[in-house]
Amino acid sequence: MDHHDHHLPEKNIQTYYPLILVLLFIIGGTLHFGWLRGEYSLFLTEFYSSFDPRNWMLDFMGLFFIAFSFFKLLDIPGFAKSYRGYDIPTKLWSGWGYVYPFVELALGMLYLHRIAIEWTNIAVVVILGISIVGVIQSVVGKRKIQCACLGTGFNLPMSTVTIIEDAVMILMAVGMLVV
Repeated sequence: MDHHDHHLPEKNIQTYYPLILVLLFIIGGTLHFGWLRGEYSLFLTEFYSSFDPRNWMLDFMGLFFIAFSFFKLLDIPGFAKSYRGYDIPTKLWSGWGYVYPFVELALGMLYLHRIAIEWTNIAVVVILGISIVGVIQSVVGKRKIQCACLGTGFNLPMSTVTIIEDAVMILMAVGMLVV
């Protein structure tokens, strides 16, 4: 074992339990918002006729950004330090690590309140498009570093899961821009 490996957990289901739990809460909240709007039914035949994928994505992305910003806001200096380890903009300007949790919070609110959605999607594509480059470099370079996606409260390793998270958010934003 390398001397840098001792602080990161093995990559198994227990490692990702906090992330899985947060994603399940986000999906549950997303389904709840749709149900409140009358878009979902307990009957599958009615579900498919009333399901609105755009609203689902807006709710999911809104809750995703708000939930993930919450964990970063618990320890902004710790997040900024951790994020600087792999995020290219934060390496160039350390202040970005202090601003980013608030940007995520704002993006989440814009999605949930359906404000300036086209511009919000463009912002997500640009911000996460740049961010994913540093994530990919870290994963491909097999650097053993902590992922700051859930702030510093959880010891999540940087992995393919991080790339998938960013890529899914980028694809949903692009999907809403082109459809």
